[in-house]
Amino acid sequence: MGVSINAADAVRQGLRPDTLRSQVLSDLAARGDATAIVATPPAVTAPKLSPIVAAAQKSPGTVNR
Repeated sequence: MGVSINAADAVRQGLRPDTLRSQVLSDLAARGDATAIVATPPAVTAPKLSPIVAAAQKSPGTVNR
């Protein structure tokens, strides 16, 4: 599950099994909430031509290379 538990430390602290179980479940719930949010990059759009370039391409004197 990917949850790390230090059982010896829990026994030293006097945690009851119910408390430890509750901590594990809350950790899993927090991780589950965090993984439900997915960041996606913005959609890629074609770059727009500047008005100067568009006008130059429309002019009859331009040579296409």
